[in-house]
Amino acid sequence: MENIDKFNYYVALIFARLQRNFPERVNVTGPDMFGGTSCESTIDAAGRYTGKYLVDGEVQDLRNDLDFLWATTRWLIDTGYLIGSAKNEMAGRVCHVTLSPKALEVLKAAPSSISAERSLGDDLEEAMSTAAKDKLAEIAGTGLTWLFKVGWGAVGAV
Repeated sequence: MENIDKFNYYVALIFARLQRNFPERVNVTGPDMFGGTSCESTIDAAGRYTGKYLVDGEVQDLRNDLDFLWATTRWLIDTGYLIGSAKNEMAGRVCHVTLSPKALEVLKAAPSSISAERSLGDDLEEAMSTAAKDKLAEIAGTGLTWLFKVGWGAVGAV
């Protein structure tokens, strides 16, 4: 998966989760986003964090995915799509965020290339609930691309 596709996929995961919990601030953590749970391999015998989690019954090294999720969340905060914080703490990286008005505008937008009847948020929610995760990156990418092409001035007209 190319970086931009991976970025779009993670944006979709984050937005879908935050939309479901809006307006509450949510901790965005890698294991939760990827369906992983801590296991005996998460911490090694010397007590060091390994980045390994149990996902779909298999121990997987999520360090690269966790780093990319962290970078994506930081970018969304820095560019005003999320409200909250992303910090390095003793327990690890903590992202405590909610959707900004800017993100809510994107989620309720319905560019004609998608559908005049359904919003991006509707499409993200459906993809999450039907486990059509391959569609998530496509939906988020379409929404962000549309937004960047038309500019923020057009968002109010949607």
